[in-house]
Amino acid sequence: MIPRYEPTFAERYPVPLFVALLDLLIVVVAGFAAYYLRFDDFDMSGRYNTATSLGGIVVVFCLALGGVYGSQRGQPFLRQFRVLTIAWLAASGILLSLSFLLKVSESYSRLWFVSMLLIGWGLCLLLRFSAFLLLRRLRGAGRNLKTVLLVDSGGLSAGQLNSGHIREEYGFKVVFTLRFSNDEGWLDSLVAKVNEHGVHEVWLCLPLSEGGAVRSVLYALRHHTVAIRFIFHRKG
Repeated sequence: MIPRYEPTFAERYPVPLFVALLDLLIVVVAGFAAYYLRFDDFDMSGRYNTATSLGGIVVVFCLALGGVYGSQRGQPFLRQFRVLTIAWLAASGILLSLSFLLKVSESYSRLWFVSMLLIGWGLCLLLRFSAFLLLRRLRGAGRNLKTVLLVDSGGLSAGQLNSGHIREEYGFKVVFTLRFSNDEGWLDSLVAKVNEHGVHEVWLCLPLSEGGAVRSVLYALRHHTVAIRFIFHRKG
């Protein structure tokens, strides 16, 4: 009998939708803040409200295309910074192009536009960095971890994972290591261990020559909800 699968927090709740709504709110706040800096007043006129709403939609669209709302587990913050910055630059380009195409660029303050983008980008970055530090602290305390079954073929990569170079602070915890074998019945042992430990992911540290074994593992676990990752095998 397969034990109950324990979903993570992000699998249990619609976190991407919540973050997208937060980003939309951040753009609105940035629009009002930029308006106050430019005109010393929070009472934005109709056309600025429209531009701020459109800016929020375009920013969220670009962030979604950049994969910002996908899982960032195990990713360094520098990568999030790079993707977030590129998405905001793309949104800036789209908004600028729309203003020229619609011939409304003269109707808006350039200082307001630049300030809104800089404030919005900074707040988005601050939100992600705060979440990164919070999650890192929680995972370091053993919370919200994804459990992993590691298939070890004796290479250097698997040895590093077992020795703790990839720690819980990245969101993963190796709960069992299974030595790879071409013997009959090894796949049955793999499935049994996956069922026994109820892991979220299976990491295959196998050489490229074992492509057939990888396909066999995929087939054997076809009825399971586990994610399967192939990790490059380095000989020790």
